Amino acid sequence: SLAILSVSRSIFTQIKNKLIKKHVWQHSLLTALACQQICIAMGEKELSEEAFVAGLLHDIGKVLLFYNNPNGYIKILGYALEKPCACAEAEQKFLKIDHYDVGKQTIWEWKLPVYFENYTAICLEQVLPDQTQDKVLHFLAIANSLIKDAGFGASPSDLPCSKEKLMRMGAGEKLIAHLLEESFMQRLVQNEIYRLCV
Repeated sequence: SLAILSVSRSIFTQIKNKLIKKHVWQHSLLTALACQQICIAMGEKELSEEAFVAGLLHDIGKVLLFYNNPNGYIKILGYALEKPCACAEAEQKFLKIDHYDVGKQTIWEWKLPVYFENYTAICLEQVLPDQTQDKVLHFLAIANSLIKDAGFGASPSDLPCSKEKLMRMGAGEKLIAHLLEESFMQRLVQNEIYRLCV
């Protein structure tokens, strides 16, 4: 996780575009931290390291698409936020490829464990019930939704809408209450790793 965090940070410290920093870098970092905290809250501390890495990597395809086409990807992200539509939809429209394809290829190229494709090559908003058997994937989908609804990676959503999405993803009422407390997000943005990296 430190190696991946270090590489990601080195890429993003060079980026000046606020849209990319907020909706890709800060989104990935906050998703990683939230996923890690969800593991701990659910009594799965032994999965927290993998959960953190999954959160950092889940949008690696966006990072690489931006890295290889900065101006084009800024337009794609702007289009996705303005419409609003899924980033993958905007990427397909303009590039004929999406960050899921790039993420899957990255896992293969970097020789990471094959199961990491589950975190990079899938739409986390459409995780199927049978896929929730993978606890890290389930927690990642919940964390991703939570962070997007907070306005990092998508336009912010109101509390009832966020709660409904989390319920659809199979989060229990106790977990939802914990995640939607204002103090949960405050702890994430005050986390030492987050502050160091942004």
